[in-house]
Amino acid sequence: MYKVKMDGLTLYYPGDKEAVLTNPTLNLQTGYAGTFEFAVPPNNPLYNSIKNRSSMVSVFRDTTEIFYGEVRKQPKVDRYKNKNVYCAGAMSFLADSIQPPAEYHDMSPRQMLGSFLDIHNSQVEDRKKIYLGIVTITDANDSLYRYTNFENTLKAIREKLVEKLGGYLRLRHVNDKLYLDWITLEEYGKYCEQPIEFGLNLLDYSESVTAENLATALIPLGARLQGESEIEGLEKYVDITSVNGGSNYIYSQEAVETFGWVWATNTWQDVTEPSNLLRKGKEWLQDNQFEELTLTLTAVDLSAMDKEYDAFDIGDRIPCRAKPYGMDRIFPVMEMTIPLQQPDAAKLTLGENRKLTYTEQQTRIYSGVTAAAEERRKIQNEAVKSAIDNLTAKMTGSEGGYKLSEFDENGKWIRDLYMDAPDKDQSTNILQINKKGIGGSHNGYGGPYTVGMTLDGGIVGEQITANSIGAEKLTVEYKTELEGKFTQAGKDANTYTDQRETAVREVITTSIKSVEDQIQLAVTDQKSVTNRYNYIAGGDNHSLEISKFTPAANLEVVKEAAENINAIRLKKTDGSYGTFQQSLGELSVGTYEVEVKIYLPAGAKPSYCYFGLTSSTQYQNFSALETNKWYTLKRTITLTSKATKSFYFALYGSTGRVAYLTDIRVLRSVKELIDDVDARITVEAGKITQSVTEMYEAQQHDYCAGGDFPEEFDGNYTTDWYRNNTTYVYQTTWKEKTCGCINLKETTSTSYCLRTRAAIKVPRAGKFTVRFKACSEKAGTRLRCSFYTTKYTTAGQIGTEWQTIELVFDSIPAGTRYLYFYSYTAGDAVYITDVEIQGYAAHYNEAQLQVTADSITAEVTRAKSAEETLKSSIKVNADNIKLKVAKGSISSEISQEAGSISIKSNRISISSTNFTLTASGYVTMKGASCQGTFEAKNGSWFIKMAYGEITGGYGSTTYGYIDFAGAYNNSSARTLRLRGNSRVDIMGKLYTATTYNADTVWETFTGTQKIITNIRDIGDGAIEWTWTNFTFRNGMMMG
Repeated sequence: MYKVKMDGLTLYYPGDKEAVLTNPTLNLQTGYAGTFEFAVPPNNPLYNSIKNRSSMVSVFRDTTEIFYGEVRKQPKVDRYKNKNVYCAGAMSFLADSIQPPAEYHDMSPRQMLGSFLDIHNSQVEDRKKIYLGIVTITDANDSLYRYTNFENTLKAIREKLVEKLGGYLRLRHVNDKLYLDWITLEEYGKYCEQPIEFGLNLLDYSESVTAENLATALIPLGARLQGESEIEGLEKYVDITSVNGGSNYIYSQEAVETFGWVWATNTWQDVTEPSNLLRKGKEWLQDNQFEELTLTLTAVDLSAMDKEYDAFDIGDRIPCRAKPYGMDRIFPVMEMTIPLQQPDAAKLTLGENRKLTYTEQQTRIYSGVTAAAEERRKIQNEAVKSAIDNLTAKMTGSEGGYKLSEFDENGKWIRDLYMDAPDKDQSTNILQINKKGIGGSHNGYGGPYTVGMTLDGGIVGEQITANSIGAEKLTVEYKTELEGKFTQAGKDANTYTDQRETAVREVITTSIKSVEDQIQLAVTDQKSVTNRYNYIAGGDNHSLEISKFTPAANLEVVKEAAENINAIRLKKTDGSYGTFQQSLGELSVGTYEVEVKIYLPAGAKPSYCYFGLTSSTQYQNFSALETNKWYTLKRTITLTSKATKSFYFALYGSTGRVAYLTDIRVLRSVKELIDDVDARITVEAGKITQSVTEMYEAQQHDYCAGGDFPEEFDGNYTTDWYRNNTTYVYQTTWKEKTCGCINLKETTSTSYCLRTRAAIKVPRAGKFTVRFKACSEKAGTRLRCSFYTTKYTTAGQIGTEWQTIELVFDSIPAGTRYLYFYSYTAGDAVYITDVEIQGYAAHYNEAQLQVTADSITAEVTRAKSAEETLKSSIKVNADNIKLKVAKGSISSEISQEAGSISIKSNRISISSTNFTLTASGYVTMKGASCQGTFEAKNGSWFIKMAYGEITGGYGSTTYGYIDFAGAYNNSSARTLRLRGNSRVDIMGKLYTATTYNADTVWETFTGTQKIITNIRDIGDGAIEWTWTNFTFRNGMMMG
């Protein structure tokens, strides 16, 4: 029996008419504070006594307190005046204090935890004080080295102790005092004698398998070693080479065979012994090499009916058995959700590998970057000393030059120039000082000026060396390191990466439910792939592999950096164009984006290129592109059928011309794909029912065009955007991004907006996410976003740096919609860019099989929003078999009975090796044998075959025929007879032969022959004659 007290008074007691709560639900989690939520009706005696951040609530199972926490919020009161109350466990008190900047040396885990708690207790009231309890977690060297820097105490304990050394936090409430234990999982709870067993108390379970953060090989690193690096300026760490056969890494053979080589590093700054480091590395790899297993159960707590059994508690280790279904093992209880009024519906999550929340993942990554930066600031880089010496030598040298001071026509000073030649137009190296700042140029007076400092605080430099300001923030190497980490975790953690395929989640769930009259087995298979798939291998700048590409013979190809970016250099060796390709195999139907970054060096710039996929390339002229600058070339290609393709790049120009390529990508334009399959078998006394549900849900393309505001407004419009005011709403560039701006610094109205120019067609109702980047000139500015419904950014969500914002619109009906942005805060300017509108479509398929004593029925239904329902069914009984498929008013039906088979359909199609019939009625076959008359029509024209004749004509008129059995009264011969109504046209040459298979044929004559037509006797034995020329065509004499 569960009871609840608040400040020592009864808030809930089962069966009491006044101490009543509605839906009291307790959520407990091993190592965490836990929560308790409930609703209080107005007739509860303590209704008006509930105070936020003051009232303390306890939940008891019989006489054992299982939760102790503080009322944190009462978010709403419903129309019946019921208060909804949210309580957080007392461990959350640790988030109410701050750990000041400090450095801790040579402390054991217990000592450091005690120090953190002492600082916490000095900042909070007595009821929030937490004292050091049981600590069994140890460190290999018992010599911890940590920093704190204004973290709250709970965050400091988790990140600097628990996440580094393992173990679990447990808060105990004893004699009105709070004690914090830091212990192992085995010490957290008890071995529970009460099993969870199918057929006894297991109602259902689901088994989830995930494949995130997988590593198969690890390079473990320990404490930093002073002055031992072989590479000047780099740090050296304790490694395992000396205790691991000369190798600095370990790996799991089974994991490598299953998943391939996935490398990772992990650093234990407090480990100085290689043997300890090897042990920790193996433990870490064993925790990460296999897919995580978690069970979620609904089980009856038998302790409520039989005191012989122990009750389930958080952290307990419980034997779980469902042997017919392959489950028989011991799991720790990691989470419990207990509806106090329905204890038999309590859900338990078992398995130590609890999946981190998104916030926890990002917090850990950010903290890791911060800790690394703090430690880096402590390192005296030898490059600093070298730079100082170099600067000193240059400043104290005796080499002279020239100085020129310039004034305007009124005698006002403009600038001083320090030059390496007496004339500024002849100088190469120039240092200029004016009232805006200091600038240096290696390219003459006209610049560009590549080093300098402006009075507004800007610093520009090809090489910047610093110490006290944290040089790592300015170096290319450190910037690359941070970009790599924040690709996964920083401000843009929700934007989809274009660089690689990431398998985010693969979940297989099997559940078994047992009730009084049936058994149900359910299987769910869900797959999720986020981010776009890159078909190119070895094309990214961090993993370039020339061997993955096929260059033409007239290209010299080497791997070489340009402007500190890894690249592939292509140099032409003759005047013909040179190709650079990679085979991608067969690509499916879909939209692909081809991207390549290109750098054209000064003095060797080629003429132009073609790039894309084979047979789908795009021309790019280089005449307008600057040299010594990186550009990104993009082409979108849509394939309407499967095709074998290669990435294709062709470079044109004379001998010696050079181009650098990197970040070569062919990206499938798919944002998110989810397949969900649900299969169920139900066994009842009279029948077996098997149902299969398959849902395909795909996030569609970005519905927003021009989301980065590339164009200036022409009046109220750009190609893709509309503004309702030309003064306060405009396109601009802010913090290196083109964007739209709503500037309300000079007005108090908040009615000015940016809107998509064209209405967005929502093809079907569903969920949409509006994602964009925003920043403002003052902290605290808010945006109002409307897309059929209205959402607001929260206070503090938009700051003075670019932040990625996501607003989820849960139910947008089908139709045409506009997207609006309004600034919700007058007196400030807000900037918006990279706008995306992500939508979803869903298909639903359901199949059901029923087997009874009399018949078998199979039925499949597919329903789509805004479409007609498609339904097919097969029914089999003793009399007939019937198959019917219907979509709206259109249907097709096949019925088979004892004496006949009938087929009815608006369209019938057949496809086989030797015979096809299309839905439009077109037939292809290898032969046919027909009886009777054969007639073919095309409009009014016709041809008919019957009785050995082929006749043809138009409408009802016959124009001619071929008779294969011509017969005559004066001959018994059968002839081939041609007849036309008015004439017969013969084209081509005629040949004649004596038999049908004669070896020789004779070509009929075409030409002119003289034929004597008149002979006369002219006496004396002489004659004379006349002739006529006759023309023959194909053996026939022409008139």
